[in-house]
Amino acid sequence: MSIVIGILCLLFICSSVLIVASFPISLYQKRNPLKEDAGPKEKDYYRNIFNVYGE
Repeated sequence: MSIVIGILCLLFICSSVLIVASFPISLYQKRNPLKEDAGPKEKDYYRNIFNVYGE
């Protein structure tokens, strides 16, 4: 029984992390919508994560 409870807790923790992480992503997309006529640079959702030197 403890194994089942552990698995359920793990699923709950993983799902809550995904839900909490989705809030900033959705807010960023509402604030900075992607343009349809923009080049491939504008469609990169992860450019801010890897933008180390602020280029």
